[in-house]
Amino acid sequence: MKHHQYFVYIVTNEVKKVLYTGITNNLPQRIIEHYLNRDTQNSFAAKYKCHYLLYFETFKYVDKAIKREKESRINYICKSRMAIFKYGHFGRMAPKSR
Repeated sequence: MKHHQYFVYIVTNEVKKVLYTGITNNLPQRIIEHYLNRDTQNSFAAKYKCHYLLYFETFKYVDKAIKREKESRINYICKSRMAIFKYGHFGRMAPKSR
């Protein structure tokens, strides 16, 4: 029986202003692909040059990984909307560079 492993991951750009959440079964290869596509406009991650890995989780079953990816996107959208209501924009949510 083959062992499967899936990853839900979050990448950002150099200035840490954009987040991209994805799912893959080969995390090192996927990060390389994001890096190699950084100068294209083929996808959201490429357009905003998201290839810096911030976080990942590992799953044995793809359905659980897909569920977690959707949850993380929904949570981020809700937090962004709350910041818009509170601050009038979501610029304050971005992590500060040090």
